[in-house]
Amino acid sequence: MTPADPATPQAPTASTPLLVRRAAWAVLAAALAGALLGLWPGLQLAEERSRDALTGLVVSERPTPGVAVVDISEESLRAIGVWPWSRDRLADLVEELLGPLGARAVALDMVLPERADEAGDARLASIARHGPLALAQVLDFTARSTPIVVGTAAGGRSTPLAGATPAQASGHVANHAGLAGARCVGHIGVQPDADGVLRRIHLQAQAAEGLAAGGLLALL
Repeated sequence: MTPADPATPQAPTASTPLLVRRAAWAVLAAALAGALLGLWPGLQLAEERSRDALTGLVVSERPTPGVAVVDISEESLRAIGVWPWSRDRLADLVEELLGPLGARAVALDMVLPERADEAGDARLASIARHGPLALAQVLDFTARSTPIVVGTAAGGRSTPLAGATPAQASGHVANHAGLAGARCVGHIGVQPDADGVLRRIHLQAQAAEGLAAGGLLALL
């Protein structure tokens, strides 16, 4: 009678207690990850508010050299008339800034989506086409089932700024078609954080018409 072959050696296997411990750690890790994801908005808000406090310590109220803000005050409205002013009046203001007052460039922080007095619109269009006048448009960064589209939007730079990822715009409120020939158009759209605080601006944004430069960047 032939003796039985010795049993083939088997690879060692994990014991049942070890498998249970591994499964428990996996469940715990998944639960912890889920909890952190749930807390992420709160953690992000805490980080933003900490940055707000630090910013308040280093911010300066000193005027920026070479930049002036021309505000339409209550006194101006009493002296000249209620808003909106005629386009002829706005053209007078721009020409005064670029001429006698010596401004190197002017950026209008307002949108003109509808035509008004023909002569004034023609003057503004001519200055914006041939002179250092930047017009404004508002880009909408909220995803909507029906995009907001008012006026004729304008694109800006053809390539993104180095190291910047343009924000995606869903719609716009822009100037009327008679001002579409402006050389410089900057977007003044904003995107507040979840707590309603505005902490950053988009230097560039991707709109349907191309890349749009933000605000004063359009003057460069």
